[in-house]
Amino acid sequence: MSWLKEYLITKEDAKKYFDFEIETEQGISKKEYIAHLSMFPDLCIDNVISLFLDLDPRDYNKNKKHPRYNIIYDAIYGAVEKGDIKCYYETDINGHIWDNTIRIPHNIAKQWADTYGLKWNVPPYKPLNNPPVQLDDKDKTINLLEIKILELEEQLAKEQGMVRTLDEHLQYNDSLLVEKDKLIIELKNTITTEQPSEEETQLQKDNQELKAQVEELQAELKKKDDQPSDKIISGKSETAYLNLIHALKETCLSNETFENQEKLIKDLSEMYTGYTGLSESNLRDKFSKSKDLK
Repeated sequence: MSWLKEYLITKEDAKKYFDFEIETEQGISKKEYIAHLSMFPDLCIDNVISLFLDLDPRDYNKNKKHPRYNIIYDAIYGAVEKGDIKCYYETDINGHIWDNTIRIPHNIAKQWADTYGLKWNVPPYKPLNNPPVQLDDKDKTINLLEIKILELEEQLAKEQGMVRTLDEHLQYNDSLLVEKDKLIIELKNTITTEQPSEEETQLQKDNQELKAQVEELQAELKKKDDQPSDKIISGKSETAYLNLIHALKETCLSNETFENQEKLIKDLSEMYTGYTGLSESNLRDKFSKSKDLK
Protein backbone atom coordinates (compact mmCIF):
# COMPACT_ATOMS: atom_id res chain seq x y z
CA MET A 1 0.00 0.00 0.00
CA SER A 2 3.03 2.30 0.19
CA TRP A 3 2.71 3.10 -3.54
CA LEU A 4 -0.85 4.39 -2.92
CA LYS A 5 0.34 7.05 -0.50
CA GLU A 6 2.37 8.64 -3.30
CA TYR A 7 -0.83 9.37 -5.21
CA LEU A 8 -2.98 10.54 -2.29
CA ILE A 9 -3.42 14.26 -1.62
CA THR A 10 -4.16 15.84 1.72
CA LYS A 11 -6.55 18.70 2.43
CA GLU A 12 -3.58 20.95 3.18
CA ASP A 13 -1.98 20.16 -0.22
CA ALA A 14 -5.25 20.81 -2.02
CA LYS A 15 -5.54 24.21 -0.39
CA LYS A 16 -1.88 25.02 -1.07
CA TYR A 17 -1.62 24.00 -4.73
CA PHE A 18 -5.18 24.32 -6.05
CA ASP A 19 -6.53 27.20 -3.92
CA PHE A 20 -9.66 25.38 -2.78
CA GLU A 21 -10.70 23.40 0.25
CA ILE A 22 -12.15 19.92 0.42
CA GLU A 23 -15.52 19.74 2.15
CA THR A 24 -15.34 18.12 5.58
CA GLU A 25 -17.82 15.97 7.43
CA GLN A 26 -19.54 19.20 8.57
CA GLY A 27 -20.79 19.70 5.02
CA ILE A 28 -18.93 22.90 4.07
CA SER A 29 -15.30 23.93 3.95
CA LYS A 30 -13.55 25.94 6.63
CA LYS A 31 -13.40 28.98 4.34
CA GLU A 32 -17.15 28.86 3.68
CA TYR A 33 -17.87 28.36 7.35
CA ILE A 34 -15.76 31.40 8.30
CA ALA A 35 -17.54 33.48 5.64
CA HIS A 36 -20.87 32.68 7.28
CA LEU A 37 -19.61 34.10 10.57
CA SER A 38 -20.17 37.61 9.19
CA MET A 39 -23.88 37.08 9.94
CA PHE A 40 -23.15 37.21 13.68
CA PRO A 41 -22.57 40.58 15.40
CA ASP A 42 -20.20 38.88 17.83
CA LEU A 43 -18.48 35.51 18.22
CA CYS A 44 -17.88 33.30 21.24
CA ILE A 45 -14.40 33.42 22.73
CA ASP A 46 -13.60 29.83 21.64
CA ASN A 47 -14.32 30.63 17.98
CA VAL A 48 -12.33 33.86 18.19
CA ILE A 49 -9.24 32.12 19.58
CA SER A 50 -9.47 29.34 16.97
CA LEU A 51 -9.61 31.99 14.23
CA PHE A 52 -6.66 33.83 15.79
CA LEU A 53 -4.65 30.59 15.44
CA ASP A 54 -5.94 29.92 11.89
CA LEU A 55 -7.77 26.79 13.09
CA ASP A 56 -11.20 25.48 12.16
CA PRO A 57 -13.56 26.73 14.92
CA ARG A 58 -15.61 23.54 14.60
CA ASP A 59 -12.71 21.42 15.93
CA TYR A 60 -13.27 22.79 19.41
CA ASN A 61 -11.78 19.94 21.47
CA LYS A 62 -8.74 19.67 19.21
CA ASN A 63 -8.14 23.42 19.20
CA LYS A 64 -8.06 23.62 22.99
CA LYS A 65 -4.91 21.48 22.96
CA HIS A 66 -3.00 24.10 20.97
CA PRO A 67 -0.06 25.40 23.08
CA ARG A 68 -1.14 29.04 22.64
CA TYR A 69 -4.87 28.51 23.20
CA ASN A 70 -4.97 28.92 27.00
CA ILE A 71 -2.54 31.85 26.91
CA ILE A 72 -4.80 33.82 24.56
CA TYR A 73 -7.91 32.77 26.50
CA ASP A 74 -6.51 34.03 29.82
CA ALA A 75 -5.39 37.30 28.24
CA ILE A 76 -8.84 38.03 26.76
CA TYR A 77 -10.62 36.95 29.96
CA GLY A 78 -8.46 39.32 32.00
CA ALA A 79 -9.08 42.22 29.60
CA VAL A 80 -12.85 41.68 29.78
CA GLU A 81 -12.75 41.38 33.57
CA LYS A 82 -10.88 44.70 33.86
CA GLY A 83 -13.24 46.43 31.44
CA ASP A 84 -10.59 46.96 28.74
CA ILE A 85 -12.79 45.04 26.29
CA LYS A 86 -16.47 46.01 26.04
CA CYS A 87 -18.45 42.93 25.09
CA TYR A 88 -21.25 40.60 26.16
CA TYR A 89 -20.73 38.08 28.95
CA GLU A 90 -22.68 36.44 31.77
CA THR A 91 -21.85 36.48 35.48
CA ASP A 92 -22.89 34.59 38.58
CA ILE A 93 -24.59 36.25 41.55
CA ASN A 94 -21.20 37.36 42.89
CA GLY A 95 -20.21 39.09 39.65
CA HIS A 96 -17.72 36.47 38.45
CA ILE A 97 -17.69 35.89 34.69
CA TRP A 98 -18.95 32.47 33.60
CA ASP A 99 -16.42 30.56 31.50
CA ASN A 100 -17.10 30.47 27.75
CA THR A 101 -19.90 33.09 27.92
CA ILE A 102 -17.75 35.90 26.51
CA ARG A 103 -18.79 37.06 23.02
CA ILE A 104 -16.48 39.47 21.20
CA PRO A 105 -17.57 41.85 18.37
CA HIS A 106 -15.78 41.58 15.01
CA ASN A 107 -14.07 44.98 15.21
CA ILE A 108 -12.58 44.27 18.64
CA ALA A 109 -11.39 40.81 17.58
CA LYS A 110 -9.70 42.30 14.50
CA GLN A 111 -8.08 45.03 16.60
CA TRP A 112 -6.76 42.40 19.02
CA ALA A 113 -5.38 40.28 16.16
CA ASP A 114 -3.67 43.28 14.52
CA THR A 115 -2.15 44.35 17.84
CA TYR A 116 -0.68 40.96 18.74
CA GLY A 117 0.14 39.59 15.28
CA LEU A 118 -2.64 36.99 15.11
CA LYS A 119 -4.78 35.83 12.19
CA TRP A 120 -8.21 37.31 11.44
CA ASN A 121 -9.74 36.39 8.09
CA VAL A 122 -13.40 36.80 9.03
CA PRO A 123 -15.46 39.19 6.88
CA PRO A 124 -16.87 42.12 8.86
CA TYR A 125 -20.34 41.87 10.34
CA LYS A 126 -23.12 42.92 7.97
CA PRO A 127 -26.05 44.39 9.92
CA LEU A 128 -29.54 44.44 8.40
CA ASN A 129 -30.70 47.61 6.65
CA ASN A 130 -33.82 47.54 8.81
CA PRO A 131 -32.68 46.02 12.09
CA PRO A 132 -35.27 44.72 14.54
CA VAL A 133 -36.71 47.18 17.01
CA GLN A 134 -34.24 47.78 19.79
CA LEU A 135 -35.33 47.60 23.39
CA ASP A 136 -35.58 51.01 25.02
CA ASP A 137 -33.91 51.79 28.33
CA LYS A 138 -37.07 50.92 30.27
CA ASP A 139 -37.35 47.46 28.68
CA LYS A 140 -33.65 46.83 29.28
CA THR A 141 -34.06 47.82 32.90
CA ILE A 142 -37.08 45.52 33.28
CA ASN A 143 -35.17 42.60 31.74
CA LEU A 144 -32.19 43.26 33.98
CA LEU A 145 -34.40 43.40 37.07
CA GLU A 146 -36.13 40.17 36.10
CA ILE A 147 -32.74 38.48 35.81
CA LYS A 148 -31.67 39.85 39.18
CA ILE A 149 -34.93 38.66 40.74
CA LEU A 150 -34.36 35.14 39.42
CA GLU A 151 -30.82 35.18 40.78
CA LEU A 152 -32.07 36.33 44.17
CA GLU A 153 -34.74 33.64 44.18
CA GLU A 154 -32.05 31.03 43.54
CA GLN A 155 -29.95 32.47 46.35
CA LEU A 156 -32.93 32.45 48.73
CA ALA A 157 -33.59 28.82 47.85
CA LYS A 158 -30.03 28.02 48.88
CA GLU A 159 -30.46 29.95 52.10
CA GLN A 160 -33.31 27.65 53.12
CA GLY A 161 -30.81 24.85 53.54
CA MET A 162 -28.74 26.81 56.03
CA VAL A 163 -29.02 26.55 59.81
CA ARG A 164 -30.61 29.97 60.04
CA THR A 165 -34.20 29.98 58.82
CA LEU A 166 -35.32 32.36 56.11
CA ASP A 167 -37.18 34.57 58.58
CA GLU A 168 -34.14 34.80 60.85
CA HIS A 169 -31.97 35.59 57.85
CA LEU A 170 -34.28 38.42 56.76
CA GLN A 171 -34.41 39.79 60.31
CA TYR A 172 -30.63 39.64 60.44
CA ASN A 173 -30.41 41.56 57.16
CA ASP A 174 -32.93 44.13 58.44
CA SER A 175 -30.88 44.66 61.58
CA LEU A 176 -27.77 45.22 59.47
CA LEU A 177 -29.62 47.76 57.33
CA VAL A 178 -30.86 49.61 60.43
CA GLU A 179 -27.35 49.63 61.87
CA LYS A 180 -26.00 50.89 58.54
CA ASP A 181 -28.55 53.75 58.51
CA LYS A 182 -27.56 54.70 62.05
CA LEU A 183 -23.90 54.76 61.08
CA ILE A 184 -24.65 56.92 58.03
CA ILE A 185 -26.61 59.41 60.16
CA GLU A 186 -23.84 59.41 62.74
CA LEU A 187 -21.27 60.02 60.01
CA LYS A 188 -23.28 62.94 58.56
CA ASN A 189 -23.71 64.45 62.00
CA THR A 190 -20.01 64.02 62.66
CA ILE A 191 -19.13 65.79 59.41
CA THR A 192 -21.59 68.69 59.84
CA THR A 193 -21.23 69.20 63.61
CA GLU A 194 -18.62 71.71 64.71
CA GLN A 195 -16.16 70.78 67.42
CA PRO A 196 -17.58 72.05 70.77
CA SER A 197 -15.62 74.63 72.72
CA GLU A 198 -14.08 73.88 76.12
CA GLU A 199 -16.93 75.77 77.82
CA GLU A 200 -19.58 73.77 75.92
CA THR A 201 -17.78 70.56 76.76
CA GLN A 202 -17.75 71.48 80.45
CA LEU A 203 -21.47 72.37 80.36
CA GLN A 204 -22.26 69.02 78.75
CA LYS A 205 -20.28 67.31 81.48
CA ASP A 206 -22.19 69.30 84.13
CA ASN A 207 -25.48 68.31 82.49
CA GLN A 208 -24.50 64.65 82.61
CA GLU A 209 -23.60 64.93 86.29
CA LEU A 210 -26.89 66.73 86.94
CA LYS A 211 -28.75 63.96 85.11
CA ALA A 212 -27.09 61.38 87.35
CA GLN A 213 -28.10 63.37 90.45
CA VAL A 214 -31.70 63.56 89.22
CA GLU A 215 -31.83 59.81 88.65
CA GLU A 216 -30.42 59.24 92.12
CA LEU A 217 -33.03 61.57 93.60
CA GLN A 218 -35.78 59.72 91.73
CA ALA A 219 -34.58 56.46 93.21
CA GLU A 220 -34.70 57.98 96.70
CA LEU A 221 -38.25 59.23 96.16
CA LYS A 222 -39.38 55.74 95.16
CA LYS A 223 -38.27 54.50 98.57
CA LYS A 224 -40.33 57.09 100.49
CA ASP A 225 -43.02 54.54 101.39
CA ASP A 226 -40.42 52.56 103.34
CA GLN A 227 -39.18 55.59 105.26
CA PRO A 228 -40.38 56.64 108.76
CA SER A 229 -43.28 59.09 108.79
CA ASP A 230 -41.09 61.98 109.95
CA LYS A 231 -39.02 61.72 106.69
CA ILE A 232 -41.95 61.62 104.24
CA ILE A 233 -42.08 64.67 101.97
CA SER A 234 -45.29 66.69 102.12
CA GLY A 235 -47.64 66.69 99.14
CA LYS A 236 -46.78 70.20 97.97
CA SER A 237 -43.05 69.65 98.43
CA GLU A 238 -43.24 66.36 96.60
CA THR A 239 -45.03 68.04 93.68
CA ALA A 240 -42.35 70.71 93.57
CA TYR A 241 -39.58 68.10 93.62
CA LEU A 242 -41.25 66.01 90.94
CA ASN A 243 -41.76 69.05 88.72
CA LEU A 244 -38.14 70.03 89.20
CA ILE A 245 -36.98 66.50 88.44
CA HIS A 246 -39.10 66.37 85.29
CA ALA A 247 -37.81 69.75 84.07
CA LEU A 248 -34.19 68.82 84.72
CA LYS A 249 -34.61 65.40 83.15
CA GLU A 250 -36.06 66.87 79.93
CA THR A 251 -33.26 69.42 79.87
CA CYS A 252 -30.59 66.77 80.33
CA LEU A 253 -32.04 64.61 77.57
CA SER A 254 -32.17 67.53 75.12
CA ASN A 255 -29.29 68.68 72.95
CA GLU A 256 -29.27 72.24 74.32
CA THR A 257 -26.30 73.71 76.14
CA PHE A 258 -26.30 76.64 78.59
CA GLU A 259 -23.69 79.28 79.14
CA ASN A 260 -24.04 79.21 82.93
CA GLN A 261 -26.32 78.23 85.81
CA GLU A 262 -28.23 81.52 85.73
CA LYS A 263 -29.15 80.99 82.07
CA LEU A 264 -30.42 77.48 82.91
CA ILE A 265 -32.57 78.86 85.78
CA LYS A 266 -34.16 81.53 83.59
CA ASP A 267 -34.90 79.12 80.74
CA LEU A 268 -36.49 76.58 83.10
CA SER A 269 -38.67 79.17 84.85
CA GLU A 270 -39.89 80.54 81.50
CA MET A 271 -40.51 77.10 80.04
CA TYR A 272 -42.47 75.88 83.09
CA THR A 273 -44.29 79.05 84.12
CA GLY A 274 -47.01 78.32 86.72
CA TYR A 275 -45.66 74.95 87.82
CA THR A 276 -45.15 74.39 91.54
CA GLY A 277 -41.53 74.79 92.63
CA LEU A 278 -40.28 76.04 89.25
CA SER A 279 -40.34 79.77 89.85
CA GLU A 280 -37.11 81.63 89.20
CA SER A 281 -36.58 82.48 92.87
CA ASN A 282 -37.25 78.92 94.08
CA LEU A 283 -34.93 77.44 91.45
CA ARG A 284 -32.17 79.87 92.42
CA ASP A 285 -32.64 78.91 96.08
CA LYS A 286 -32.62 75.15 95.40
CA PHE A 287 -29.59 75.36 93.14
CA SER A 288 -27.73 77.30 95.80
CA LYS A 289 -28.61 74.80 98.56
CA SER A 290 -27.73 71.82 96.38
CA LYS A 291 -24.05 72.70 96.75
CA ASP A 292 -24.25 71.64 100.41
CA LEU A 293 -26.00 68.33 99.63
CA LYS A 294 -24.36 65.44 101.53
